Amino acid sequence: MDRLEIAPLPDGAAALRGGVEVARLTGRLGDDGWGRHAWIDWTLAEGEDAGVLRHLYAAAARPWVAEGHRAHYVEVPAARDDLLAVWFDLSFGKQQVYASRAIGPDHSSDPRVRRGGPDDLETAVALGRVIWDHQRDAPVWSGLPERSVEELRAQWEEALADPELAGYFVFEDAGDALGHLTLWRDDEETVELVAATREDVRGRGVATALLETASAWAHEQGYRTCVLDWRSTNLLSSRFWPRRGFTPTRFRLHRLVRVPGS
Repeated sequence: MDRLEIAPLPDGAAALRGGVEVARLTGRLGDDGWGRHAWIDWTLAEGEDAGVLRHLYAAAARPWVAEGHRAHYVEVPAARDDLLAVWFDLSFGKQQVYASRAIGPDHSSDPRVRRGGPDDLETAVALGRVIWDHQRDAPVWSGLPERSVEELRAQWEEALADPELAGYFVFEDAGDALGHLTLWRDDEETVELVAATREDVRGRGVATALLETASAWAHEQGYRTCVLDWRSTNLLSSRFWPRRGFTPTRFRLHRLVRVPGS
């Protein structure tokens, strides 16, 4: 096999064998709510040893860190143990799980779940705060800033009027909203799910009823795949969604680099 050559790029590095590129790793640098960070993109030629990415990361990340971009993120296919091993060896840890589930004709509707819309703005605001606060608590500690009611109301007012909103569903018991679920249109056959259940009623089947009713509706509308994501440190989501047939497709990994004096 030809000797591996690492060539610098303006935003990363490439690996060459015999003058042919076999891998590439670049970073999209930013400074926002995620801090000074680098989102990593990579390619790897079929049959090439995944370990080459270690060398590319070493070359590409040095200037990022020197410039203060020390929070690094990368997405890796869930089924590629060799790639996961590479990033774990580089001190990356699992942060986010992306998963999917088929939407078949075998889902049932629950009469306590109804379609919602713009008139449910205050319900969406109240339930939207539930998941936001849960993500900021142990053991997730997402680092997300606290959101005011005004900010959440503006966000949900826009969301409930968004043409990409496929469906909004509310679980009610005696007129009391206990949970909600939103389906966003990804494409003609795929919807993305976001849901929340009030803490005081968890374990009573609210989320299951929302999921099954929304899935039955989505199948009638022609959707065939449902996707969602959750923090791997979210213990509730990590138990609930896999038990409901969602299979991980990829993981987002994260590393925070510490340097002397930082």
